[in-house]
Amino acid sequence: VRLEGHADASGNAVANRELSQRRAEAARQYMVDKGVAPGLLDAVGVGADRPKAGLSPQAPENRRVEISRE
Repeated sequence: VRLEGHADASGNAVANRELSQRRAEAARQYMVDKGVAPGLLDAVGVGADRPKAGLSPQAPENRRVEISRE
């Protein structure tokens, strides 16, 4: 399972990528703490590169983690 961390565009690109990576890792740790096998989870930070459709890149709703099957 892929956990993608996202950020809004309010900071610089490097900081946003690091923030989104930490966000994805926090979601991964939460799932591990709830019993999901760590080897099943991949945490990836994508920064502010992919804002939610229809939203401004600075919208707070862009601060999120998306879960998908790899």
